Amino acid sequence: MSEIEASWRDEAACIDAYKRPKNPFQASFSERLSSREKRLAAAKAICATCPVFNECLNYISEHEEVGVWAGMDEDERYELGMPVHADDLTAIKRRADAKQKLEKRDVA
Repeated sequence: MSEIEASWRDEAACIDAYKRPKNPFQASFSERLSSREKRLAAAKAICATCPVFNECLNYISEHEEVGVWAGMDEDERYELGMPVHADDLTAIKRRADAKQKLEKRDVA
């Protein structure tokens, strides 16, 4: 990444979140659904205040990254046809399978 491309990240609202022990932009492997929803809400709230949101959106529409970018999680980016990191594809499939099982259980 060039210096010009990277410079917008210095102004991102999320810059300090990456220093926190519980970074809302990155999932843990064993994250429960309720924890995931809370984490995503916290990350998206930060994104909503970001002065470089458009730059982030432009970047993530062309790059494979993990976590929340431009207010979207990997599932949302996947649904929009944006590039998604291979690790996220595995997680997306796992969540879809779990959701399907829950829906079947609720119907029964």
